[in-house]
Amino acid sequence: MTEADRLSLLKRIAIRKKILKSVISPNKILLIGEQVGRPELHEDYPFCAVTASAGWLNRLLDDHKILEQDLYWINALNRDNSKKNLIEIVERLQPFSVFALGKIAEKLCIDSNVEHIAIPHPQYWKRFKSGQEYPLLEKLQETLRKKNEI
Repeated sequence: MTEADRLSLLKRIAIRKKILKSVISPNKILLIGEQVGRPELHEDYPFCAVTASAGWLNRLLDDHKILEQDLYWINALNRDNSKKNLIEIVERLQPFSVFALGKIAEKLCIDSNVEHIAIPHPQYWKRFKSGQEYPLLEKLQETLRKKNEI
């Protein structure tokens, strides 16, 4: 990874963190990850790294020109492994669409009766299907087009 790539990813992550702490604006796309990989080292920010599956996903989002300003990110589980209150989060954020990244996120959506689009977790895709296009990208672009037509 070049230094320019690293800086681009760090900028994306900084924007994500700022959005998560900012005033809520409805009609964004909500992406639900599973949980922080190393809770002792990280705050509860999904995919906020430049390495491993988080770095891979952030590079794909950059390459496909998917802007952080169009997205909200949460994890399905808190740092103590308890489930997030997804119903409360969805009521507060009022997302245009919800994407569940992985089985844990999908189960939370089902248990909470939240309509969602299920996508394999990035870590799974990177490890076992890296030669194929990650389906999140096409689905996100399609959803963003629909959102912008309204």
